Amino acid sequence: MRRLVAVVACAVVVAGLGSAPGWAQEPQLIEIPVDTVVEGAPGSEHQVATAAVAPEDQGRECTVAAEGVNNESPHPDTDLLVRSGGGEVVAPDVEREPEAHTEASGTLVLGSEVTVFVRLGPDGIFSGGMVVTVECAPLPTSTTTTVTTPPAPEAPPAVPVPAEPDFTG
Repeated sequence: MRRLVAVVACAVVVAGLGSAPGWAQEPQLIEIPVDTVVEGAPGSEHQVATAAVAPEDQGRECTVAAEGVNNESPHPDTDLLVRSGGGEVVAPDVEREPEAHTEASGTLVLGSEVTVFVRLGPDGIFSGGMVVTVECAPLPTSTTTTVTTPPAPEAPPAVPVPAEPDFTG
């Protein structure tokens, strides 16, 4: 019986450790497949992805990390742009050479959505992919507790106690 209790207790502890705490927030991911192709005028910008921002994260300052991944075809001076709340993080020249990996990170104050654009280089073609991660620090939790202590009861008035001396003499 003790062995069964120990096994069940261990299972409960392991299950608890495997789950994220209530305050943890998973980073938001936006993925653009590496076989994405965009064509247009050199210097033009094209939206390739958008993701809604949770209402509780809107207006928060969050870290944005972008990784651009090229396939075998180079298209120099093509940039990937991540925008939200009027700010921008740029992954520059993501297709400068075959199989290039470009990383960029920055901080954005989030608006209602995060949008990813490609700005085409001189040949007017993008053929690559990207992964964008948006991560906000956990919201602070309030641990303020108000404790009210009732006033101490009043002591009864002192009453004189008549006494006789122990020694007479």
